[in-house]
Amino acid sequence: MTGCVFIITSYMWKQYTHDKRDFTAKMVLVMSIIDFLDAGFKLFGTLGYTRPWLCNVQGFVMNAAGVSGVTWLACMAFTWYRWIVRRDDDQRLHRWFRTFCVISFVPSAVESLYLVAADKYGPAGFYCWIGDAYGTSRIYFFFTWVFTAAAGIMTLAFLVGLDVYKRQKSQDNQEAARASSLIFSKLSAYVGIFVVVWGPCIVNRRSDTRMTNNCSELSTSFIRDDVPGVTISVFATTFNLGEGHAPDDMVRLLSPPIIMHTECLHLTELRAAVKGFLERCTHTTFAEYSRDIGSKNTVLGYHGFIGITVFVPETDVNCGKTLNFRTSNKGGVGFAFRYLDTSIAVVSCHLSSDSKVVGKSNMERRNEDATLIWQSLHLSGDAMGVEFPSLHHHTIVMGDLNYRLTRFHASPHEVVDLVAHALSQKKWPLQQRLSAQSAPDSSGMTILSSFPQLPLASSPSSHSCLSSTPPDRRTRFHRRTVGAWTPVLKHDELLMCMEDGLAVITFPPTFRRLRHTSLLTSCDVASAYSLEAANGGGPRVPSYTDRILYHSLADVEGDLECTEYRCHESIDVSDHKPVSCVFHITTKAHRFPLPSPPPPHALDGTAMVEEDDRVRDVVLEVPDDGDRHWLDRASMTASRVRECIIVLNQLRWMPTKKPSDVRRGSSDDILSQKWDDPKQYIELCTLFPLPLEDIFAEQRKLHQLAASWRMGLVGGSSADGRSKYLNHMRVPWMSVREKGVVHRCFAQAKRHMHIALDIRGPTMSLGQCTLSLDAAFVKLNVHMPFEEALSTGGIKEGVLKGRVMFCMV
Repeated sequence: MTGCVFIITSYMWKQYTHDKRDFTAKMVLVMSIIDFLDAGFKLFGTLGYTRPWLCNVQGFVMNAAGVSGVTWLACMAFTWYRWIVRRDDDQRLHRWFRTFCVISFVPSAVESLYLVAADKYGPAGFYCWIGDAYGTSRIYFFFTWVFTAAAGIMTLAFLVGLDVYKRQKSQDNQEAARASSLIFSKLSAYVGIFVVVWGPCIVNRRSDTRMTNNCSELSTSFIRDDVPGVTISVFATTFNLGEGHAPDDMVRLLSPPIIMHTECLHLTELRAAVKGFLERCTHTTFAEYSRDIGSKNTVLGYHGFIGITVFVPETDVNCGKTLNFRTSNKGGVGFAFRYLDTSIAVVSCHLSSDSKVVGKSNMERRNEDATLIWQSLHLSGDAMGVEFPSLHHHTIVMGDLNYRLTRFHASPHEVVDLVAHALSQKKWPLQQRLSAQSAPDSSGMTILSSFPQLPLASSPSSHSCLSSTPPDRRTRFHRRTVGAWTPVLKHDELLMCMEDGLAVITFPPTFRRLRHTSLLTSCDVASAYSLEAANGGGPRVPSYTDRILYHSLADVEGDLECTEYRCHESIDVSDHKPVSCVFHITTKAHRFPLPSPPPPHALDGTAMVEEDDRVRDVVLEVPDDGDRHWLDRASMTASRVRECIIVLNQLRWMPTKKPSDVRRGSSDDILSQKWDDPKQYIELCTLFPLPLEDIFAEQRKLHQLAASWRMGLVGGSSADGRSKYLNHMRVPWMSVREKGVVHRCFAQAKRHMHIALDIRGPTMSLGQCTLSLDAAFVKLNVHMPFEEALSTGGIKEGVLKGRVMFCMV
């Protein structure tokens, strides 16, 4: 740029001093201006990655300047030809100037504008140009000009040299030979400089194109469904035994693999009986994974344990399925596991029951309990504050949720009459299995919030709901309640509060039952229910308190299907009836290497990655500085580990609630009012890869600790989230809105990856969502628009819109 400025100022100075300037100086001036614009816009570097408008401007100027530059060089060579071979004088050469400008600038401008309209500009290494994903476009729209100009320059140089040689031979004297030698050296230098300048660029871009094509072929191999997924059947059941014993024949109702939620005093004996039954029937050894909270000490007010148990065949556990456990003492317990490349979270909980005050519902307290469980139950290690439904492909929530049929304050006898009318239509217990026709929303439902905030229990129309693409609430309710049980379900507190995620109910309320009674043998519905609470607790409405809910991330909703939802009427040892679901979950096929159990030397920086029955060593280095490679090139290629770059820009958050509508406390009012206040510190937290999608999840904590210690215990947070070895980062929201976010992280490049986004205030999360990167992975280096619902604690807080781009280095 300094040379260009010198040439331009020198030319202007000669014009000011009226010095003579020939046509060659004029041509060099234009070439300097072109080079100055090209180099100037390269100074913006990668700023255009997060600003599409700047990327288009930078790409337009650089492409137009590049094409115009090589064309102008060819025009300068043509000037030599006209001057030496055709013997044009300076005046005649000036007549060509307008033609040179049209040839050099008009086609390049038209072509560059077309590339803007075709959205071809994108990341191209160190700046925005024709994107790395469009290698063929580079050849057609740029390098064709370079090759044509190179061919023209060499041809004209040859013609000029040939003419000079003929003249030298005709004169045959020392002065002519000396002049010819000077001309030959200038021509050689002109051609040589062109080759030196453009040769390495062409070679480098050609190699990048080949690498991009190889990556595209690799990505295409990920995209093809040449290996079918594995569909597993999961039996999930919930049963509140109270303080009683499980019946001996209860285990015969179960089928493996099982997710079981129970509330009872004798939990250990029940688990042992279930495991023994499964192993006897299937002749397979089962692994048991369980967590529970509670106590047998009923004197202190405990009613037993809240426990959750998963029984999985040992063969599945041994072939790479991993489980992570976390528990909570906030009324819920759960854990998460991965089957092949599909992560599943399982949570069981017991929410607050109604108070003894007659006619008073504790629905708001139940919603608060659910929100607390959503926010405090951590199932995936370093979740960085992201709630568990956003971190797993599928989530199953079950338990005694205690939601009642009191939405319209119906009396117990009114509800009993509705149940009797439904039973009289002979739709139960025959209609137990679900189908796509009878339960159109039982497959792939979303429950971004099963427990939205309920400001007024008596005004359900004011309830807020959640959905990524929310359909009409009445249509959704009609689909879930169509049939004989519609009049009963219209009274359900939970059903109208949630958006989706509950299979169609086709059985009678499971609470509050009289022990040792069954509607299979009794014709009097009222005789099967306890309609009055003990000790003067007032009337109790029969209700669906025992529920099984499920949620899937938006891009994998179709992989989970609820094929059966029923209650087990024949079990009569409790005032509850057990409820069960059968889920068919289509997992991802074993396309990608899964991590083996951590080896003894994992703490030394080596992780074992299993792929196609071969074990490869992937060395993870804790570098001394940020410029060293994390993984060596061969290991990265073998394990498909790449430096993944996720670009988020044009992010806009649209809240669903106005400050006057917030009734959760004054702190929310303040946050809502100060959302656009620059002094209010709000930041965007990104998490990629998700812990259960990350083969290096266990090692990232080591790198986080190393980064903290490198910066010092006090300054460690400043480095947190900025390293490529970590999977999270934090960026001020004001910077996000203006510049976007570039999240760089070493990860295993594959499909069906997600990034979790969390907008946080000083003391709380303002909204979270999980964004699928599948579409961006299929179209590398292309900005893809997205729109996702934001929620916190299961409550919808708004919608996040923006664009996302996935790149690999």
